[in-house]
Amino acid sequence: MNTTKPQRLMWILAALVMGQPAASWAGLSVQRGSEPRSVQVVSSNPGDNACGLELKFGDGRTERRRMESKENWQVQHAYSAEGDFVITLAGVPLTRGLRSIGACEVAAQSNVRVSGSQVALAGEARSAQAEVSAAPSAAPTPSAAPTPSAAPSSPAAAPPAAARPQPVSTEGADLILFARNNSDRFRFVTGIDGTKRLDSADRLVSNGYGLCFVLFPDAYKALGASEGQTILNAEVARSVNALVNNRAVRSNTVECISAGQFRSQAPFDVLVVQRQAVRLLANLPEFAQFQSFAEVKYEALAQNANRRQQAAARRAQDLATWTEEIDRLAPNDSNDKVGSLSLAMVSDEGRPIRACTLEYNGPQAQAVRGYAEQLISYTSPSFRSKAQELRATYNANQPFANVYKTIDAFYTAYQRDQSSCHILITFPKNLKLVMTAIERDRKSKAFEINNLIDTSAARDTWARKQGFADLAASEFASEIQANANTLKTLANKGIPDKATYDATLAEMRASRYSDSSSVAEVLAYLDDKAAAADKRGMTATAIRREREAQAEQQARAERERREQEERLRNMPLTQAGLDSRITYKYYHDGSCRSSSEERCMNVNQYRQICGWAKGLTRNIRPMAAVMYSGNYASFLRDGGSMVDISYRWSDASQQCRVSFAITGLFNGTNHRKEFSGYASNFIITSSKEVLIHYVSGM
Repeated sequence: MNTTKPQRLMWILAALVMGQPAASWAGLSVQRGSEPRSVQVVSSNPGDNACGLELKFGDGRTERRRMESKENWQVQHAYSAEGDFVITLAGVPLTRGLRSIGACEVAAQSNVRVSGSQVALAGEARSAQAEVSAAPSAAPTPSAAPTPSAAPSSPAAAPPAAARPQPVSTEGADLILFARNNSDRFRFVTGIDGTKRLDSADRLVSNGYGLCFVLFPDAYKALGASEGQTILNAEVARSVNALVNNRAVRSNTVECISAGQFRSQAPFDVLVVQRQAVRLLANLPEFAQFQSFAEVKYEALAQNANRRQQAAARRAQDLATWTEEIDRLAPNDSNDKVGSLSLAMVSDEGRPIRACTLEYNGPQAQAVRGYAEQLISYTSPSFRSKAQELRATYNANQPFANVYKTIDAFYTAYQRDQSSCHILITFPKNLKLVMTAIERDRKSKAFEINNLIDTSAARDTWARKQGFADLAASEFASEIQANANTLKTLANKGIPDKATYDATLAEMRASRYSDSSSVAEVLAYLDDKAAAADKRGMTATAIRREREAQAEQQARAERERREQEERLRNMPLTQAGLDSRITYKYYHDGSCRSSSEERCMNVNQYRQICGWAKGLTRNIRPMAAVMYSGNYASFLRDGGSMVDISYRWSDASQQCRVSFAITGLFNGTNHRKEFSGYASNFIITSSKEVLIHYVSGM
């Protein structure tokens, strides 16, 4: 009996791997166990550092373990039921106090089929799958295929011989990106010029997207065992981000192939398919749900891998150099260099990166502050990538979450709570102390050495942040007790540095202009010197004396004016001398200010004018109504009668008290509203009558 096309597709899809192709099958070995339905699983850590591994058996059992460098981990597991299971191995970070470790760079999986008491392993299936045609586009010849001994879904089934593939090459390793037709995040519209674009870029940026890979892992071995998936993710992200003007969009990878079946309903929006595998999926009805929107050339993947290899080589060289410099500078407690250690990563998305340092002052404080200004750029690519993934924030204007008195105080706090400091910034001696302590206590290098830079360069960064041109300018400002703006003013007047400033200072003193050394005095000298240049026979000193004489004359005139005002203010009033052009005012809190149209009175004058008052102006009733609204305000302003008017001086309150009532018919009812306050403004009629114009406190 010949194998049908859907059956052949199932076997070929079983050879396709989702998620982490470059690391597939690395670090994982599965054998039959000694018990029925059992497997013996051996996992390994291929790295040079301790790390965390997670092993899942596909039936709900999950094991995690700290793996030392090159360590093997052997686990036996018996399945309680029949079925197809996927054993997966992945690196995970493990939090164990001071023994916390990062994830191993391992990702692998293996299929297991349990039938009765027997176990069929993925290795057996793969040996058969190696016979599948390497050219998916070429239709297999059913007549050439031997009749399988069992249906393809059987554990002992083998794919048709005519479907035997050749080794996968990179020739068809371009990636084609497909979007789900009904995904609101990848809804495309056509512009007036015929180009396609997203209906809503903000929707994609806000929500992110799910992602699934369908490809032959062997085609990507050249990208590197540990970097392959990172490279694929990066280039796919580059294509997606281009749809939203290169804004970063978060994504998560999910499985869409399981037990040889394409799971089109898995929660993903973007399907990334190796060009060589597209025709396999094209034969599936479910594939009609997707439309292509971009592609990634294998050349771009290879270039990315090359860049990463070069960057890794540079970083390895940098790490060796920084380690040697720390070892060399630490014994002498040298401050020639400043650096940092990455000790942890933020635990939750959107949290701030917490930098810390010790208490420093002077040049040392400037150095750590300048280093902190560019801190994130000094960290490793892996740290920056993880920070971006978690959307971790960093405020360079307020970088330090904690500042410790001593390095011992820091390490004590760090042992209690590692999240208290993600990055420590300090000098070589302290860096070495912390590195040694962590390696001693955690039995591993649970830290990353970041850029070690010249202290002068860090201080220069600090100086520029303060607004200075460079470090020399900030030191010049410090010597003369000036700020960045003052330095700019001096530069505009021809004094760019300390030497020129000292020469100008000496010149000023020699001319007997001033013996002061303050910046303000030097600036005044320069202004007067410039003014003297426009007047024949004048010097800066003469200009200053002339200016000071004018200033003294103006000050004297101002004093005389104030004295005259004070005399008038305290002089008793005469009713005949009152001016109808002036409003006379009294504020008990002293806030009154005289002008050409208003005169402030003292309390004695206030009592005098109160005694001369002969009535209220029309301004009073609208004032009484201002705190009310509607018809009632209209009634108080214009209706009824104003009766029982009284104004008199009160010795108890030292005020000219005013009271009155408004009576009349309001809404069909006789109504009376009483008001009281104190007079604060008075106006004078042409016949010298005094009227109260403003009542406060009603």
